[in-house]
Amino acid sequence: MAESPAHKLGQIIGDSLEQAVRNELTQVVLALSKASREFVTVEDAVRFIQCYEEFAAVTSFDRYELQVRYSNGDEIRGAFASKAAAVDFLRSVEP
Repeated sequence: MAESPAHKLGQIIGDSLEQAVRNELTQVVLALSKASREFVTVEDAVRFIQCYEEFAAVTSFDRYELQVRYSNGDEIRGAFASKAAAVDFLRSVEP
């Protein structure tokens, strides 16, 4: 017996939802000069960036380098000169 269009649509939505749930954000890595910090949530990384004193760093500040890692192995990277741009990036990838 052939499946109805509604049933097929339900399967597609269900498969997409299952894929989205499996692709959970697992880690945010922030590299600053020679040191890096790892965070479990975007919010933890945002709080750190907002409190980070760029001009008080021991070495000269270059940029915020971010890696966002997902449970399916996907990774998104970004490099930003300003706090605002780094936070905007993190907010855009937040689940």
